[in-house]
Amino acid sequence: KEALAACSLVSSTCRSFAQPQLFQDVRLGVLNRPLDQFLAFLEARPHLAKAIRLLDIYYFDGADSAAVTADMLQPTPSSLCPSLMYNIAMQLSKEARVNLKLEGVHIPGWPRDTPLPTRRARLHWLTLLSPLYQTPKQPYTVPFDFLGLFDVDELRLFNGRSDSPFTLEFLEVPDEISLATLGSPRPIARYVEVIGLDDLAMSTLAHGGFDPKHLTTLSFTLKNYDALVLAGMMLQLHSRCIHDLRIDVTNITRVHLGGSVDVIYANLFKLSSCICLERLIMSWWAPTSTDATSASGPEIYEALAAMVASTPRSLRKLELCPPYVDRTPEMLAPIMRLLVPIIETAIALFPNLETVTVVILSACSMKGKCADVLRSSVVPRKVVDSGKLKYEYRETYHRTSCAVL
Repeated sequence: KEALAACSLVSSTCRSFAQPQLFQDVRLGVLNRPLDQFLAFLEARPHLAKAIRLLDIYYFDGADSAAVTADMLQPTPSSLCPSLMYNIAMQLSKEARVNLKLEGVHIPGWPRDTPLPTRRARLHWLTLLSPLYQTPKQPYTVPFDFLGLFDVDELRLFNGRSDSPFTLEFLEVPDEISLATLGSPRPIARYVEVIGLDDLAMSTLAHGGFDPKHLTTLSFTLKNYDALVLAGMMLQLHSRCIHDLRIDVTNITRVHLGGSVDVIYANLFKLSSCICLERLIMSWWAPTSTDATSASGPEIYEALAAMVASTPRSLRKLELCPPYVDRTPEMLAPIMRLLVPIIETAIALFPNLETVTVVILSACSMKGKCADVLRSSVVPRKVVDSGKLKYEYRETYHRTSCAVL
């Protein structure tokens, strides 16, 4: 970045080359640069707006984004005005794969004196990380459908909350809430990922869910019982349009759920209704090699087995993502012993099954040792001979850099 910045100062020719590279990834702190100033900047320099591929707007320091406190989410003068946010998104290139990320911000109602837009801003992905959605109590704001502003390929909702109470049991949403409105066109997203319990996901579900003509993939990280209930309700509402389903079951234990894993899955997470499901991806971050047979370890595999057993026979691909093995590839041996019954069940149940892929997350230097462990693991000959069991190696850490405004 420093070299590109220096290059842009050499001459106008160098600037025309360097500036689009500099503005591919932009981080904007709204405490330091209000949105109206940034919008004016983009309107005056449309060539730079078209260069942006990632726009990350945050209220607090991104380095602290994993530790959002209540103080960070209190109403401040730096609220994201949704009409400004929409206009900024419209300035970005409509053909490019533009990514928008909002971190730790809070979003009020729509300005009463501004007409609601009729066109959706096109984005590749939209990530909402721990936002606070405010009920429009002031006379100058009105409720609106936040997700209805965008046409999104990939939508990620991370633990968003509202300042109005939600009741998950009956999915009651206050009438004045600004996250969605009855009668609005359904939000357009092709891939939706929900981590934990998210109020925007709940509100969208209560108002009819996502447009089924576009939605094909759902992804859930089930952090607690309420997150499991929400995921089950979303799955039921969109069951006839989902082709891919991705689930992180790390926290699915008797301790978290307060009962039998099999019974809870049968009652709340009915995969059998997903008659178009073709691909199921299941991941978990425990157990390790030392606790693979501990009290919590087997329950994760009970959850995996329960989901596989209830999956429609249309399934073509099953992907299992065990924990990161780091520098202890021996972890794979006890994990594979617990996975073998699930793999055997999948091969027996699904007539159109093409592959069962076990994804090995490890450092590149450990690939050979992991392969040795897998070759010596207790996998029945009939599973190997079926030709459906595959192993895929993936590295885990990636670093990126971006401009900070």
